[in-house]
Amino acid sequence: MKRPALVAALVATFATTAGAQAPEAPSLAERWRTKTAELFDPADGQLDVSPMLEKAHGFLPVPVIVTEPAVGFGGGLVAMFLRPREEAGRAGYFRPNISAVGGVFTENGTRVALAMDSSLWLDGRLKTTVGALGGYLNLDVYGLGTTGSEHDDAVRYTLAMTGGGAQIDWQVAPESPWWLGLRLAYMQIEPRLRDDPRFPDLDDHVRSTLAGPGGQLI
Repeated sequence: MKRPALVAALVATFATTAGAQAPEAPSLAERWRTKTAELFDPADGQLDVSPMLEKAHGFLPVPVIVTEPAVGFGGGLVAMFLRPREEAGRAGYFRPNISAVGGVFTENGTRVALAMDSSLWLDGRLKTTVGALGGYLNLDVYGLGTTGSEHDDAVRYTLAMTGGGAQIDWQVAPESPWWLGLRLAYMQIEPRLRDDPRFPDLDDHVRSTLAGPGGQLI
């Protein structure tokens, strides 16, 4: 191709490219509508998070509502993270690995924090579960004493808790319904009086520790 023809072809190509408009990126409002539309059922318009869970990835906030009279009204939030696996496993579907962290608070000062993880390995035949919690559980007990007024007076105490556990499960054979599991649990509980003890000569708190291994066949 001669130089004049080559120059003309380049000029025409440039003009065509310059005249074509690049596709516009969706606006923030459009992206927000698309994202929120996934959380509602198109049939009835009700909240439905199953499409997000079906994709096996993302973040799911789980609200917690407490209405227990012993600790009062309260609530909390657990943040659940769904992590996709690269292999479907022998079950034929992509069961995601799950991690969660959260906390609960109530009006009488009770507060508990927790964290956990459940993951599958080796084509879904090995499952690990670990978790930990800690916090303070405030409670009142009635009926102590010998007089009516003492029965009506509450003895207020707190359970300071720290604990955790780990478990590992192994599928006996690729197609077997049987699993062998080993677990280790640990819990430390320390009751503490929130008021002056009625009997000053006695200890107002005692620490208890529970720990031990275990096994299971499921």
